Amino acid sequence: MKRRNLLLLGGIAAWVWGVPRLYQAFTEPLQFDPIPGLDGFRIVNSGSVSGATDIALLAVDRVSDAQRNLRADLRSNPCSIFDGARNSEKLPLAVFTDYYCPYCPEMSDLVIELSEGASPVTPVWWDLPLLGPRSEYAARVAIAAGNQEQYLPVHQHLMHKPLRPGPVAINELAEHFDLDFEKLRRDMQAPQTDLKLETAHAARAVFAMIGTPSVVVGRSVLIGRTSKQSFLDLIELEYNSGEFRDSCGRNGSL
Repeated sequence: MKRRNLLLLGGIAAWVWGVPRLYQAFTEPLQFDPIPGLDGFRIVNSGSVSGATDIALLAVDRVSDAQRNLRADLRSNPCSIFDGARNSEKLPLAVFTDYYCPYCPEMSDLVIELSEGASPVTPVWWDLPLLGPRSEYAARVAIAAGNQEQYLPVHQHLMHKPLRPGPVAINELAEHFDLDFEKLRRDMQAPQTDLKLETAHAARAVFAMIGTPSVVVGRSVLIGRTSKQSFLDLIELEYNSGEFRDSCGRNGSL
């Protein structure tokens, strides 16, 4: 085994044994609810969310044929939201945020802290704009920045600093992150960006996310604000169970 792999496995083992056991950390047992039509996944309702006022629309299902097809694809292969992250030895997290959600910066910072530390997690970021045109505008900027390998720095910036509308603010952001301004503007309106956003909205319906922040932790959908310890406990539960790797790991799918 290569030295890099040995170090990775050693770090994961140290994290697993270093975190207190689940039954020691929780004062009350976790409450899971099944997700209708999505066998194997379950919801963990946590704290405050934003963007939940139109939850009734999830049941009405007034959507385009394209959106309906995306939902059908996700129901047949829900593991696809983790993209290539499910091929690693770590537990993937599918993180859904909105740049104008008041609870999302805290969750975003926590995910980044854990993923850059000793926790055995790999985040996959999904922009889910639920709070109007400004949310979608910022999401398009972040997705477009990702085409120039600058998604995470721009994501962190937008989480803590609202983006002014218009080309002047976009140009300033491009200069700050050394981005090609014209490419950024084109990619904001590109079909691939549209598809990324539509897929995030399809995932919201399929995984029954009532708002942001929402994080799919292995097979558990954590909805809303949560404490660091509760988040660590859920990660430990999912990582140690092995259920995710059995169904979604490597090239597997439910």
